Amino acid sequence: MRTATHRSCQCYQEPKFRILYVGSDQELLVALRTVLLRPEYHIVSCADPSSGILFLKDDPRYDLLLFDLELHGSTGLKLARLAQSLPHRRRTPKVIATSNEITGSLEELARKAGVNECLTKREDAGGLSQTIMRLLERAAPR
Repeated sequence: MRTATHRSCQCYQEPKFRILYVGSDQELLVALRTVLLRPEYHIVSCADPSSGILFLKDDPRYDLLLFDLELHGSTGLKLARLAQSLPHRRRTPKVIATSNEITGSLEELARKAGVNECLTKREDAGGLSQTIMRLLERAAPR
């Protein structure tokens, strides 16, 4: 009797960087995926804050956490605080994206929540991507 064997696709390449995006801004997600291309970057998206909590608490490796500040029923700051409280996520770079202008009080709250960068979503995707790439390269093990 023959048994089934698992064969991985030879064309699949493990991404160098995995990014978790918790937010529902599809335009932002498409723009980032246009600039942060596979196979080097893989963006895992989660539109629901409750699912985002599960993604954070679980073990998969993420090299950067990107939170939408304006989440349905929650805020990206709450998720950033949660990520900062989890030992396996504490050192992971965190970015907050917001539709509105970033004020000093927002930036201060974000820093206290362990956020590395606060960005407006309406900046060009290239600018957002450059910031993300800079944080990833800085955090990458040498």
